[in-house]
Amino acid sequence: MKIRRLQLENWRGVSASEVEFGDGVTIVAGPNEVGKSSLIEGLRFLFRFPDSSSHADIKAVQPVHVDEAPTVELEAELGERTIHYVKRFKKAGRS
Repeated sequence: MKIRRLQLENWRGVSASEVEFGDGVTIVAGPNEVGKSSLIEGLRFLFRFPDSSSHADIKAVQPVHVDEAPTVELEAELGERTIHYVKRFKKAGRS
């Protein structure tokens, strides 16, 4: 699998962030508190937790400043196919 794009919305203090990956190595760099770790965290949560999870880790990434659920979107290539995988985690307190 080759990751082409990763996008986060309403993730901790990040309202929206998107990284496009090229064919070579992609380096994500920047000052503290700009969302570098959040990108990796979003990728990990995409495969680790169901969107209905009430796990403490999911609750920790939910923003407190907006009434929106955290969302992570992945675009990847699997051989000749391109997949789009989107997961929106439920907002705490909602069923």
